[in-house]
Amino acid sequence: MVEANPVLEKYAGITKIGLQAFREGMVEPFKGLVGLENRFNVSIRFSENSDQLIRERVVDYMRADAPFFEVIYFVAGEKAGTSYPIHTTIQEGVYEGNDVVEGYRILTNLRKESRIKEALTEVYYTEIVFDHFLPSKETFILAAGKIPVSIIYARQRIADVYKEYGLNIINLDNILHSTVGRILKLPRRDNLDYFLERLLDIHKGLQEEPIRATTISAFIGTASELLSKE
Repeated sequence: MVEANPVLEKYAGITKIGLQAFREGMVEPFKGLVGLENRFNVSIRFSENSDQLIRERVVDYMRADAPFFEVIYFVAGEKAGTSYPIHTTIQEGVYEGNDVVEGYRILTNLRKESRIKEALTEVYYTEIVFDHFLPSKETFILAAGKIPVSIIYARQRIADVYKEYGLNIINLDNILHSTVGRILKLPRRDNLDYFLERLLDIHKGLQEEPIRATTISAFIGTASELLSKE
């Protein structure tokens, strides 16, 4: 009997739900950065060569098809125009209190937390092998079938720090991903099956030849700050 792989099972579930949402018209366009200012994000960035591979093989592929399907994306890694950096989230937590001043104090102190910076030293110059492309209900993501042990360890250390500060931890168990696109305008429904087929072709290409990305730096701040960067 083949042993179950919780990472691959999760990816299959995300894809199934995402495809169903598109077919049933349940996908909602990205509404912007509202509500993300209380989400504290620790992410890793990749080498320029790695970013270039992701742009060429995934982002540019999506954008090339966009006019035909009349879809508009908010994508990562563009060199010109409004965009956000290509990245992979290590850990994210949410301040759910109502005290704005207290929330600001917590997030400010987290930016300076030495324990977060120490945890990140474990993941620099790690190779992440992106071999999955998932059209989820809300985003389009690259994902790695194998999660490096160093990243799992860093996630736990950072989560422990978040808990001390009273943040609610976002569940990232059994997933390591990079969100490369969000939909701003939905595709034409008369070509929906072909649209989804083209997206799944990205996945097939990654299965045949994965993107090997090397981590080199980190982002520490709110999710709204991260997504507003170019």
